[in-house]
Amino acid sequence: MIGIAEWIRSHPQEVVIIRLSTAAAPDTARADHSEAVTAPAAAIGGGAGHPYLADGSLSPTSTYARFLAAGKRVVLIDDMATTDRPWAWGPRRADLPGQLRAG
Repeated sequence: MIGIAEWIRSHPQEVVIIRLSTAAAPDTARADHSEAVTAPAAAIGGGAGHPYLADGSLSPTSTYARFLAAGKRVVLIDDMATTDRPWAWGPRRADLPGQLRAG
């Protein structure tokens, strides 16, 4: 994740979409996946409060320009919706187009 975090910092005009998927034992799957969501956020989120991570102020229909204007350069998709963190987009919010609209 350090390499990804450095790339994000050095490319401020890019929006990166990361979709997390895990495989774990059934009795620990939820906790393990939640940890898998939280750890990258700490590494790539841009510091305290995760300012780079897209939150509820944006949606899959938001334009590229809106993401950049908000300073949100990373969409972290939690396919299992294991956290209630505003920057961990669950599967319902994660229906992103292959490319953000320029708008």
